[in-house]
Amino acid sequence: MHILLTNDDGIRAPGLAALFQIFKQKHHVSVVAPDREQSATSHRLTIHDPLRAHSFDEKIQGYSINGTPADCVKLAISQLLPQKPDWVISGINPGANTGFNVFYSGTVAAAREAASMWIPAMSVSIGYSSDIDFQGAAKYTSQFLDQFSKQIFPAGTLLNLNFPPCPVSQSKGLKWVRQAIYHLYDQYDSRTDQRKEPYYWLAQEETPRINENVTDFGAIEKKYITITPLRIDTTDDLFFNQMKQWNFDR
Repeated sequence: MHILLTNDDGIRAPGLAALFQIFKQKHHVSVVAPDREQSATSHRLTIHDPLRAHSFDEKIQGYSINGTPADCVKLAISQLLPQKPDWVISGINPGANTGFNVFYSGTVAAAREAASMWIPAMSVSIGYSSDIDFQGAAKYTSQFLDQFSKQIFPAGTLLNLNFPPCPVSQSKGLKWVRQAIYHLYDQYDSRTDQRKEPYYWLAQEETPRINENVTDFGAIEKKYITITPLRIDTTDDLFFNQMKQWNFDR
């Protein structure tokens, strides 16, 4: 298969290198990634500045882009690659992308961008720890894709794969789960600059205490590897069908 790798941590990120080293053993791999960290950029596109693609040849070979993860996928598909890849894999992000964070994440946005083009895609993240097991996660991702790619993949869907913050060998195995609706409670530090003007700095996020393993958020806490299918169509079908029964004055 032809696999396009990207991320939101920059082309020198260890998680991207781990995926590249694993996938190049079996597949044709292209890499198009930001030239610097682009975390929490979601689907932001570069529209007021030119995008520049530079050849990159260090631990991995590919293109570095002075843009966002979404820019990377769009530019790769439209200009840099001779044909569409069979899969787009975004990651490995240090820090799980679960719950509401899937809307902030540049990692997930890159995969969602590919899904919007009807290309099978997967975002890959791993919880923070003192020694993140990128190699173990990359190997597991490759093995998972070998099996999953044999299945019929619905257009407009992406997979969100998350690893717990422990060595992959110590995880409890794979669990198919729903996206949680938990929101990390953002804290802002209030500070004053040298001119006595107030400003605010996003501080450490508080993790809500939960006791469940049926969502990505809860299962990660229980040391499960989680996989969640996400749709690019976010229409509320239940409410939409209710609305169609309403009569409004014209």
